Amino acid sequence: MLSTYVYGEDFEQLQTEIQQVWDANSNLDLVDIESIDDIWTAVFEDNIGGSLYISNTDFELFQEHIVEQWDRGYEIVDLEQVNNTWVAVFKENGRLIFEGSAYNFAENLTELEVDIQEGWDQDYDLINVEYVDGKWVSLYDNNFGGSGYSTSDSLLEFKADVEEFNNDGFDLVGVEYAEGTFVGVFTEDDYNYTKYSVSSNPDEFLAKFEQHRSQGFDLIDFEQRDDNILIGVYEHPNSDTSTLDELQSDFLDFSFGLSSF
Repeated sequence: MLSTYVYGEDFEQLQTEIQQVWDANSNLDLVDIESIDDIWTAVFEDNIGGSLYISNTDFELFQEHIVEQWDRGYEIVDLEQVNNTWVAVFKENGRLIFEGSAYNFAENLTELEVDIQEGWDQDYDLINVEYVDGKWVSLYDNNFGGSGYSTSDSLLEFKADVEEFNNDGFDLVGVEYAEGTFVGVFTEDDYNYTKYSVSSNPDEFLAKFEQHRSQGFDLIDFEQRDDNILIGVYEHPNSDTSTLDELQSDFLDFSFGLSSF
């Protein structure tokens, strides 16, 4: 297991950093791109089967390029927009039967709730939520295995909801913060389990990242609150759980929160 992340002060620099990572280790796949306070971050996971990203300043062309990647068998897993640059991250689908992926834009959380339910009604599973250009974007995968989500305005409730979803067999795979609201995304996965940590500054985040990586966890999602609180979501195969600590002390000094619809 190996994951890493890189920064760029602008998208052009991030593209250079991404290429340098791939040149150094072709087994590292891009899984997430975030832009927070005009700093771009790219997150990589070890050998999940292949990945790529596309970008465009023309939204109509951007949407056409998304369809082109779907036609090639790639699933959209992340979508961002900053300073008129649209970016999407894709993973290569390794299943024998590819049922497809999808995304929707919602003007507010009420519309997001409707979009998610419509996705479920069409047998799509929610895999990610992003806040892009003033809108909530939900991303879906078909035949993934079950999904859920939570929303809240406090970290204390977020912790409680994560525990509740874990008890029901769901793992946290993503968190997004915008407009004073946290949205957590959860999936059912018999092969992996996840944990998250919260840090008050980049140095603490890096220390926890190295700690989790040394235990065999891959960073799969990254989020930053307005007051610089950093949240990392980490994944580990279920087959190697015997020597791992949950490190509950990571979270005792923070308030967490989210409430399910």
